[in-house]
Amino acid sequence: MVKGNRFICVVLRVALFATLTKLFSFAGIRIGHIVGTHTSFFAGGSVMAPLAGLFGSVFECGVLSGVYATFSIWRGIPVGSPATYGIASFFAALYWAKPSVWTRLVVPAVCMFLFFVHPVGHDAFAYTFYWFIPMALYVLRRNSVYFNALGSTFVQHAVGSVIHLYSKPMNPLVWLELIPVVARERLLIVAWMLAVYAVARLGYLIWWCYLARYVQRMLPAPQATSEGA
Repeated sequence: MVKGNRFICVVLRVALFATLTKLFSFAGIRIGHIVGTHTSFFAGGSVMAPLAGLFGSVFECGVLSGVYATFSIWRGIPVGSPATYGIASFFAALYWAKPSVWTRLVVPAVCMFLFFVHPVGHDAFAYTFYWFIPMALYVLRRNSVYFNALGSTFVQHAVGSVIHLYSKPMNPLVWLELIPVVARERLLIVAWMLAVYAVARLGYLIWWCYLARYVQRMLPAPQATSEGA
């Protein structure tokens, strides 16, 4: 029975995050331009998907990314698109769900290496300096909500940029011109993450307090025991 309840909770959380991600995407929230274009934008889904790692487990992050990948393939979204089949968002969610040397140090380091060895990326390597941020946060042991949001969005940026680099190579100058754009874009995503977190936390506290009061009313009142019984 307990395992069944846990399974139901996992399904409900995955369904909730998938729904909220789509709602944010359809809400018309524009975070910033996608690399190499001025007609397409990062949608609000870039905010919700990483937060799945804050409220869910590693397994749930994997299931959610699998759902995104399935829908992306079904809709014919090409590799290198902002969705990137949910791969970048999966690693960003792992940053929250599994704070380890692999998610916070190895992943951005590998992304920097892959960017550097690419012929185009080698000439625009300064673009990857942003990815030192999650590595520095791990070394300095910064684990507040703000720093986790900051680190996760740059891990998401690192993985997505590498996928884009290898699937749709661009002129190195384009990457270098995007350096100031990335700062504005990622800080905006962090601000949205913190806002969503604050609303979710408030909603949870209100719901939990209401549920606790309801359960307390439903429980029978304790009976007094006589002395010596």
